[in-house]
Amino acid sequence: MWRRLTPECSSSSLARAARRSPVAPWSPWSRSSPGVSSGCGDAPAAEAPKPPAPPPAKVEVATVRAGALDDRRAFLGEVRAFLRAEIGAGAAGEIQEVRVREGDRVARGELLAVIDTSLASARLQALKASKRRGVAQLEQARRDAERAQSLGAEIVAAAEIERERTAEEALRAEVSGLDAQAVQARAELARHRLDAPFDGVVAARSVDPGDWVSAGQRVLDLVATDRAEVLVGVPPAILGYIAEGDAATIEGPGGAAIEATIVGVVRALDPRTRTARVRLEPREGAPWLLPGAPVDVAFRIRREGEGLLVPRDALVAGVTETRVVRDQDGVAAPVVVEVVATAGDLALVRGEGLQAGDRVIVRGNERVRPGQPLEVLGVVDGPASGAAEAGAAEAGGSTGGAASEGG
Repeated sequence: MWRRLTPECSSSSLARAARRSPVAPWSPWSRSSPGVSSGCGDAPAAEAPKPPAPPPAKVEVATVRAGALDDRRAFLGEVRAFLRAEIGAGAAGEIQEVRVREGDRVARGELLAVIDTSLASARLQALKASKRRGVAQLEQARRDAERAQSLGAEIVAAAEIERERTAEEALRAEVSGLDAQAVQARAELARHRLDAPFDGVVAARSVDPGDWVSAGQRVLDLVATDRAEVLVGVPPAILGYIAEGDAATIEGPGGAAIEATIVGVVRALDPRTRTARVRLEPREGAPWLLPGAPVDVAFRIRREGEGLLVPRDALVAGVTETRVVRDQDGVAAPVVVEVVATAGDLALVRGEGLQAGDRVIVRGNERVRPGQPLEVLGVVDGPASGAAEAGAAEAGGSTGGAASEGG
């Protein structure tokens, strides 16, 4: 059917309709097309119906509690021998004898190596001879001074008596100097012997007989194996929770573990690692506590008054933030939180508006939308404090175990 344009259906109306539809615009005498609606004489379109409200989410909740959390932080440490010495040559010379090899067990004071003593011995003998001559001259001078003194000023001039006395004192000083030099020579001679400074095991041998060494050159390494200590670097945030005398756990291979005591804390940061060094002493021995071996050192940290306790299942980890979903009068209300620490099944969190006594979702929280009605199927009772041990290691405070955010 053909129809003529009415005044209400102007060409401008047709142009607007054409811009809204991919179908070619009408000409003044074009046939009506079902793909174009100019709005001229047509009935108004009905409004789209609103989508139905989402049904209540079936969830389980738990109560937010105030309390303390016993956190556990573990860091990589190293076993060190309680005593370790790099024994160097006490004097320059040729190595005459080395009595030990790697792995030999030695006792304190045992002779380990000998450096050629010919020069030092000759110097000591020369000093002894000089002292004997000096002592003889001193005796003669003493007798001469006594003789002049006994004759008196009537026979011997006073100046001569004074000279005899002065000569005696000079020789006495010379003999004292020779005594001091002899003591020094004996000490130098003793440095040609290398004795064990403590009971231990030879860890390294750097020279053999015939080698020439200079004073201070490394000859042997000795370690004490009957006692060990552990050194570990910790971040400065941990220093407020540990002190000398506190207990810690040293963990070895295969799940082996022994208790240790913190015996020293260096409250200054290493300029390279930016960590503080902590020294621990094991309370018992273990075959895997070998000097140089890496071990994990776990510290028990009690966090109190730093936040609120929620089950770890209540955490919903997003891309940039972590939140819990609070049951607010039967409606889902997300709260962004900061996870301070985790321990076992609990997490210590801080969040604006989150209070002790609030209920948070622990089952079904990954599918809940803000403002969605909730149907609580049950309340999960949790402990009043976080006394359970945590598995958090160096990255303690992570949100491991939190539900991932739904799309």
